[in-house]
Amino acid sequence: MDAPANSYTDAFLIPQPISVQEAAVYFVKLVLRDAGGEVLADNFYWLSPRLDDYDIAFRGDLHQFPADKPLAVPRDTPCLRELEDLPPAEVTVTSPPDPLSTGWRGRASAEGTCQVALTNPTDHLAFFMKLRLLDAAGQEVRPVYWEDNYFSLLPGECKTVAAVHGGAGPGLRVEVEGWNVPVTLAEVQ
Repeated sequence: MDAPANSYTDAFLIPQPISVQEAAVYFVKLVLRDAGGEVLADNFYWLSPRLDDYDIAFRGDLHQFPADKPLAVPRDTPCLRELEDLPPAEVTVTSPPDPLSTGWRGRASAEGTCQVALTNPTDHLAFFMKLRLLDAAGQEVRPVYWEDNYFSLLPGECKTVAAVHGGAGPGLRVEVEGWNVPVTLAEVQ
């Protein structure tokens, strides 16, 4: 499939649950690959059929809203409270030797770089994980430019994330915490 830049092309239809009773929350992971199979982008969504049951709250002059789109308000709060019932998941966290130490994304090699590999060995979704880089004293290193952050891992899925930081010195650790994932610490190489 081809699509011009800054446009969209309908590729497929994602089946949706008919009602909240069928599935109050459902998850969609989309991965875009180039012709050679390289991942260009991946996105993860959590959705609810509640979002399709709404009242139109405003149809007036929509200068401050996207054109031709009335303001819709869900009848039932789409807070996705069922996320509180996600079963716990654990992730394994390692820090492989950093092949990026000569520079990453155009940043000078004098800055510190690291990478972190995360694996979800469980049968449950590891939802909405956040990474933090800590120094030897346990203080958060700032600034840190993560390649990706606040992401989810499906059962059995692995992901390696690179980061650039201000060269915080030895003794760095990464802290991983998620919606249903307990805090996990790992030393950074």
